[in-house]
Amino acid sequence: MPEQQIRHCRRNQKKLELAEQILDYSNRNLEISMEILMGGRKEIEPLAMEQAENSAAIAGLLQEMREYVEGEGDEERDLLEAAGAQWSRTLNYAQPLEPRMEGQRRFDTAAATANVILPHLLDHNSWKAFVHFLRAQADGSGTAENGNRDLTTRTRQLVRTHQEMKSAVAERKRMAERLSQLASIIELSTDAIVIYTLDGTIVSWNTGAEGVYGYSANEVLGRPRSVLSPPDQPDDLPATVATLKRGERIQRYETVHMRKGGKRIDVSMTMSPVKDGNDEMVGAAAITRDISDRKLLEKQLRQAQRMEALGQLSGGIAHDFNNLLSVIGGYCELLEPELPPDGVLHRNCEQIKKAGEKAAGLTRQLLAFTRQQVLEPRVLDLNAVVLDLEKMLNRVIGEDIELRTSLDRSLAAVKADRGQIEQVIMNLVVNARDAMPNGGRLTVQTANVVVDESFTRRHHPQAPGAYVRLSVTDTGVGMDTETQTRIFEPFFTTKEVGKGTGLGLSTVYGVIRQSGGHIWVDSQLGRGSAFEVYLPMVQESARHERSSAGADGATGGTETILLVEDEDALRELTRELLAGSGYRVLEASSPEKAIEAARNYRGPIHLLLTDVVMPRMSGPRLAQSLEAIRPEMQVVYMSGYMGFRQSQLPEPDAILLAKPFKREALLRKLREALALNLEGAGRTGAGRAKADPSSFARMRICGQTSS
Repeated sequence: MPEQQIRHCRRNQKKLELAEQILDYSNRNLEISMEILMGGRKEIEPLAMEQAENSAAIAGLLQEMREYVEGEGDEERDLLEAAGAQWSRTLNYAQPLEPRMEGQRRFDTAAATANVILPHLLDHNSWKAFVHFLRAQADGSGTAENGNRDLTTRTRQLVRTHQEMKSAVAERKRMAERLSQLASIIELSTDAIVIYTLDGTIVSWNTGAEGVYGYSANEVLGRPRSVLSPPDQPDDLPATVATLKRGERIQRYETVHMRKGGKRIDVSMTMSPVKDGNDEMVGAAAITRDISDRKLLEKQLRQAQRMEALGQLSGGIAHDFNNLLSVIGGYCELLEPELPPDGVLHRNCEQIKKAGEKAAGLTRQLLAFTRQQVLEPRVLDLNAVVLDLEKMLNRVIGEDIELRTSLDRSLAAVKADRGQIEQVIMNLVVNARDAMPNGGRLTVQTANVVVDESFTRRHHPQAPGAYVRLSVTDTGVGMDTETQTRIFEPFFTTKEVGKGTGLGLSTVYGVIRQSGGHIWVDSQLGRGSAFEVYLPMVQESARHERSSAGADGATGGTETILLVEDEDALRELTRELLAGSGYRVLEASSPEKAIEAARNYRGPIHLLLTDVVMPRMSGPRLAQSLEAIRPEMQVVYMSGYMGFRQSQLPEPDAILLAKPFKREALLRKLREALALNLEGAGRTGAGRAKADPSSFARMRICGQTSS
């Protein structure tokens, strides 16, 4: 035998030996997989280690075989690669067996068989076909050229068939995994995903649907879709099916559904067709999301915007009206001493004065609603406020209503205007009294509360945090939902004509919001109402109220005052009041004229009395402009509301005279400001502190008339 043929035979023999070793290792790995799968042995870890070592050995032998066939023809190299392509990934076969290795109870034996044993068998048989090919070469049955070619072709076809079968198994595995992932997504989705047949029967119900509707799958599967719709709502499924059959998409739309127990919920839905293997529509899938919270927030936002618009309108009207009321009341004060005390004209003047004071009270209520009222916030103990009012409240509500108080002894302090908080409590109590015409029980409670995000999501725009809560609860007639949405609007009332102005609760709303708090109502027809006020806690301690500056009375003077007011009638009245009290008055109808007057006047100007809001230049800016010209001059501001722009805000310690004012309040404020000169306070002292638009809370306030 020629030397070349001998070397060829030896190479074939060596390749066969290596291939048979790989086949032995493969056989052993199959046995190990079966042992692990059947659970025949408790000690599984040694088997897994042996399988890993066998796989490593197979990879090494395969690399050695590649070196032997390097010099052979392309067909044999291709055949080796096709038959041994998966051996380097033998370790992957063990991955689906890991639950069994770890001793988990839930183990899918059928899936492990399909995903481990079957692919391994197909790879094993592919390699066995390659071994038969090598044996035929080694014993000479494939030496003839045609025979060798036929053998190679048959072996390649067999290997290809095995690999195609394995690919089909792998594809089914991937499909099963994708279906499993899709099923997990559907099941774990927080949205309700429900499938209906064409006649509306529910055939699929995920966990999200249980959360949205409150029904378990056992309660609804097989039932008609109408169980989810309110009785008064027509079934839209036929129209939906017709639309989907035409190939049209149904984008997200909003409707009303019904939870278990009959509660209506706002939902957002998307509908898609469900088709069979023949692409025929057999049902519809609905993805539904509960948007009740979002709809509630939108409703609250619309209500807040409407209240804000009403506030701007009311604030503008009240501002102009206060100027007119100042003129009416002021001239009554000037006229009254000139009339005979027992005469008809004197009585008529008193009636005009009373009407003006009543109108002033209405404007204050409007300004309270619009959060533009002039307040004097102080640190308060709400318990003390309630206790001080308790006797008066008992007189207001009458004997047929029982008043109960439940006050938290450890109640934190709040910062608010005491007079306005008293008005809030009084208005809420009167409202509760009117809701109990046949008597009942009224409860006033205080408590420290911490508001979390779940509460604020339902009560926009309140922020989470620590609050003091004041609750006024009655056992009266209650309110429907529509009434509750409008209860804080100005001039809205459920009382008969002539029984109410419709400003009581709007005043409450405005005072609480201007004080940095919030108020909410909860009511049902026939079951009473509960109003809850939330005011932010403060760390400061409540202090006793000081006596007002008016205790010493009000007198005139002889100082020179620069009066700046763009409203002609009010300026003329104020000039008369000042001149009649002994003051020298320089008047100006605009800031520009005031600056000119201050420059031209030769004598001292002791005080600037100016409106806050004026065209082209605000009162505080005027005061700053005059500071260089008249450094000795003190300032008193006049205003009927708090609706200033930031650039118009006076300095924090400024003295403010609230419109409409009486003569006594005007003179008292002037003496208070002029006294600063006598105390040696300069412009940067208490009377003329440097402008700081961030605060308006500490201004000394006077001049509000009582209705």
